[in-house]
Amino acid sequence: MVEPSASSQHPVAPLAGPQGPLRTCIGCRERAARADLVRVVLDGDLVVVDETATRAGRGAWLHRSPECLELAKRRKAFGRALRAGVADASRLEFR
Repeated sequence: MVEPSASSQHPVAPLAGPQGPLRTCIGCRERAARADLVRVVLDGDLVVVDETATRAGRGAWLHRSPECLELAKRRKAFGRALRAGVADASRLEFR
């Protein structure tokens, strides 16, 4: 068996930082501590905030900022991240 050389391996971002597990914001695509992001899930076709991060189903992570929310809406990231054909985020808002 041949060992891969160090130059052929891709650098991997750590899965956890000093503040706990890292997640990627679907709006700005930056990695942040789980505590700095809010989890969103589908409730039917509607995207809702999962405050306790314990609801069943596939979730996505987002900074609690209007800028990241608008980026995610503009990029249509909710449908892809939640693997849903229809993901209505029109009622979701952060102040």
